[in-house]
Amino acid sequence: MNPVCFMECQPVEEDWLRENFYVVAFPELTIYGHTIDRFTKEKYVEDWPNVAKNRMRGIEWGCWHSNVCPDGEIGSQDIRICVAIPPQIFMAAREKDWPETDFITTPDPISRLYADDGSGQVTEIWNSLDGDF
Repeated sequence: MNPVCFMECQPVEEDWLRENFYVVAFPELTIYGHTIDRFTKEKYVEDWPNVAKNRMRGIEWGCWHSNVCPDGEIGSQDIRICVAIPPQIFMAAREKDWPETDFITTPDPISRLYADDGSGQVTEIWNSLDGDF
């Protein structure tokens, strides 16, 4: 069974050798992702140069799934916190409703909010590890 993505960008079997599959494990959430190169080249050809340029900079564009967002959402991740996985592992994770891993790939929280503290300095005011998720 192929994953069903919200934007209909799911890889089909012939993509398994062309697309990349990842797991990103934050302390509070595990995300499984796949690149969407074929989808982008077919539907958003004008965006492909930016996807390729960002990939060279270490930013991976794809569809990212979790138990919080099982249908996925398109976005980017820093490749330094991504662990490459085979498509079979990705598919097994989908069938298990995107389980949490027993390891983390980054100790950082998945989300942070910053604000000007009134003096022109930008400081963190909330993060998903210390606040409500």
